[in-house]
Formats: sequence, C-alpha cells, structure tokens
Amino acid sequence: MKFSKFNITFDYNNKSYLTNTFSKSILEIDSRIKRIIENNISDALSKNEESLLGEHGFMVNESIDEIGLLRYRSNKLKNDKSEMEFVICPTLECNFSCTYCFESPRKGCMSQEIQDQVLQFIFEKVNDPDNKSVHIIWFGGEPLLYPDILLKMNDKLYQYCKENNKLFKSEIITNGYLLNVELVEKLIKCHIEHLQITLDGAKCSHDSRRILKNGDGTFDVIYKNLELLFNKPITVSLRMNVDKTNLENIADLEKSILKLNNPNIICHPAIVELSDMHFQDIKEKCFYDDSELQMYYGHPTISKYYNSYKCSDYGLRSFFCEAEHEHSFVIDEIGNVYKCWNSVGVDDEVYCTVKDTTPNPAIVSVFLGRDPFTEKKCVDCPYIPICAGGCVMQKKLRNENECCDNKFNFLESVKKSINMHKE
Repeated sequence: MKFSKFNITFDYNNKSYLTNTFSKSILEIDSRIKRIIENNISDALSKNEESLLGEHGFMVNESIDEIGLLRYRSNKLKNDKSEMEFVICPTLECNFSCTYCFESPRKGCMSQEIQDQVLQFIFEKVNDPDNKSVHIIWFGGEPLLYPDILLKMNDKLYQYCKENNKLFKSEIITNGYLLNVELVEKLIKCHIEHLQITLDGAKCSHDSRRILKNGDGTFDVIYKNLELLFNKPITVSLRMNVDKTNLENIADLEKSILKLNNPNIICHPAIVELSDMHFQDIKEKCFYDDSELQMYYGHPTISKYYNSYKCSDYGLRSFFCEAEHEHSFVIDEIGNVYKCWNSVGVDDEVYCTVKDTTPNPAIVSVFLGRDPFTEKKCVDCPYIPICAGGCVMQKKLRNENECCDNKFNFLESVKKSINMHKE
C-alpha cells in the first residue's frame, strides 16, 4: 500500500486531521501519524493503521495510478451525452457599456433562417438515444433586447423535449434592465426557470461600472425590476463581478438584497476574468496569481459564501467547465458555434457553424484535447480531483494554470464538516 496523492494534513482547534480530495474522508490523527504521512514513510505504519487508512482512501494499492483513474473518468464524462448544454445568443448587441466588458457588440439579431438552423442543429444533437436532458442558456449581448426570438425558440425547444421525453431546463443571463411585468409573465409561461442578473455591489459601486450607453447608472432600475420577481416561480442568481477595486462592496450588496425579502434570489461573487480583449487598466484590476487569488477567496464575505458548502459538496470534477464537454455548445446570432462563452464573436475561436458542423481542429485541440493530468502544476497538486486543472481559457491567456475556488476553500469546508459532526 502507498499513500494517496490527494491526502492533505492540517491542524484545527489544537488537533491534527487528515482529509482526501478524492474520497472526501476526514480523520483525526495523532502527531506520529501526521509525521509519517507528511514524510511518506508508510513502512512505519502498523497493519491496523494501514488497514484503517486504506479503508478511508488515504492509502491505495501500489499498482494503482491515481492520476490514470482521474484521466479515465475525465475522458469518459467529457464524451457523455446524457446532458447537453446549448448557450444561445440571439444578439451580441447590448444596451449597456460596462467598463470591463470583453465582447465586441455586433449589430443585428438572429434572422429567421439562422433561428431555424440553430433549432435543427440542437434537435439533431439531442435526438441521440443516450441524451436524457437538455439545458438551454440564453446569453448575449443582452438577450432581452429581442425577447420575441428568445420566447419563440425556447417554446419550440421545450415542446420538442416534452414530445421526446427529454428533461428541459432553461435560463437567461441578462442585465435585468429590460424586465417588466408583462415580460416576466411571458418568461414564466415559456418555461424559463432561472435568471442570472448582475449587480456589481450597492448603487455607488454598480453605477460606476455597469452603465448605459449614455453613461447613466442602472442600479435603481434593475433593483426595481427585481421586486417584480417576488412570489414568482423563477430563481435568481445575483452575480457580482469582483475585481481589486470593489472587493469590499459585496457586503453592501447583500444588505440591499435582503431588503427584497425574496428567498429565490441568491447573491454570489464572481471574479472578473482576464480577457485578451481587455484594456491594460482592466487587466491590472483582475486578480492574477495565486497570492492575489488567495486574497480574494480569503476575504471574509467571499469566504462565507463559498464555505456555505459542506465538504461532500466538493464533488469530483472531471473537467473544469462545459467548454471541455464534447456535447456542449455556444451559438451566436449568425450561426457560429464556439466552445467557450468568452470566445463569442471572435472569428479565430469558431468551433464550427450550425450549417457546417465540421469541427475546427485548432479549437478541438485547445478545449477538447487538453489533458491537465499531464500538466506538472496540476499533477503535483492534491486538489486536482476537485479542480480538474482550472479554466482552459485562462490557461490560454495566462500561459499557466489558474487555480480555482475549490483549492482555496476546500479545507474551510472540511472544518465546517468537523464542527457539524461534533454538534
């Protein structure tokens, strides 16, 4: 038997513990066992100690290649057809002029011809007998600039899934500015279950960043529109894009959201991701290396959000996001298909089109051909079972792996589990 690559020892409340990111086991240990594990001297263990550690996944058979197991699982699930995700952009136009936006707002919306081709593209994909579930995400630009396109296509997708016994879920990523009473009712009738809306802090912070084309702030209108969702069967993920300049504002936003008294609205922080479309001043505001990311995830309010999870919620991650899933696609208003949301509108990032589905080998190699289990920083890291190498796009832009929230929050979640067990 040998020690697992994914063991982590730590001290908490004057006691020593051992946990494992693959098995999710937690074990209180004495100083001797801790020293043996940290110095990798398994021969010093008794048979009973070895058996106990093996039972909980802290030791594995000498012949097992744990990285090989992760690679096998990743390759298998990357090709899984049971759930397919389609991000659809009816337009790249936007009524906002956000300071950190990485998109180039292209004029126009999805024509009837392209709408029909997109629907046919999706129908052909999900017609596979192995497919059981279809997830539709409306994106942009601002998708609610052209609500009729969204409503009509979403209804057709829902009806197709219903007739073919596919689970269907649909959501919209919107700035929330264009919501009104009538539109909310139409969204509900059209089987839209979830909205993601962005408020970048309380009014002062938000209005300095997310502005209309004429420079006016947008907080008051969005907040008023959120009130329309009270007692409605729509959940809302209220995103706050965080960089170094507004890190302290998330607590103020939470206070504003509590006043809405709507349990279906949950506030969550999100890092402003680095993009090669950003100007230099925006890039300098992004959290970049591990020390800066540690500062972000270690912030009390942000740590509180992530540590609302239990240890068991940090499941094994076979790939970082849907960009690495062979059966997930992002489609723009002219019928170009991409693997990553951040690629929308970038000609060099086109994976295929809804009319010509032949994949671009350059994009295949980057997103579907990546193997984080050969990348030294990841292979040597005990967090790789719950991280899977981090974001492909960020690796491409930074020329190095970007660590994700799981690395910075897993141990705090383990400590929470220890506390719950004692109660």
